[in-house]
Amino acid sequence: MSQTDTSRENILADRSNSCASLVIEHRVARGKEGEFQQWQESLTSAVTSFPGYLRTDLSPPVTGAQDKWYAIVYFDTPENLNRWVDSSERRALVKKGEELFGSYQYRSLKTGLESWFTPESDEAEVTIPAWKQNSIVLLGLYPTVMLQTILFSALGVMSSWPLSVSMLVNNFICCSLLTWIVMPPLSRWFNFWIKDRAENSRAIDLAGLSIVSILLLALTRIFYTIADRDPLFIHRTLEIVYHRFLG
Repeated sequence: MSQTDTSRENILADRSNSCASLVIEHRVARGKEGEFQQWQESLTSAVTSFPGYLRTDLSPPVTGAQDKWYAIVYFDTPENLNRWVDSSERRALVKKGEELFGSYQYRSLKTGLESWFTPESDEAEVTIPAWKQNSIVLLGLYPTVMLQTILFSALGVMSSWPLSVSMLVNNFICCSLLTWIVMPPLSRWFNFWIKDRAENSRAIDLAGLSIVSILLLALTRIFYTIADRDPLFIHRTLEIVYHRFLG
């Protein structure tokens, strides 16, 4: 695979005026510029038939400044842009482009949560629906906050601190746990669901959502038993641990 034939994409959603753009960065090998422009014209021709399409801007390399081509595709809404991004027409043209120009890298930047679902590699990425991101984040956030609250309350951690300070520290701890401890394994375990593009994606969507829902219900039941029905459970557990291992 040539190091000079690469493409990178970013999806940018402007929520203030409900428009969205797909930014594609290409590095085209010398001598393939003509083929690239023909391929880009075929992409533009295909996208014009999609609802919400506005325009495509193509910026060639600037001698002495940068050697990349930039194509920006504009749609009226992020939803219409996603229809184009996920369409079979576009996938076929992208595959043809890969054969002509080498690797094709994809990055989605729409909700601000994507870094929790993006592996530290150069593999191709797909657009992750916001509702799936929110579902997995909720699955990680809920037990993290509950465990932190229950343990800190039982141990009296920051109980005498001002609310504004304790909330800041609690949020810092929670965000750190999510970023480095909780979300990496969750995103790997649910990778089959959050990045699915298979033909039976509806069945996979239903299966993934069912798993998340069952886990959330189970966690709710566990925390209800621990924190609501038996508030002294944590105190007794901590006393047992202390006497057995530290006493």
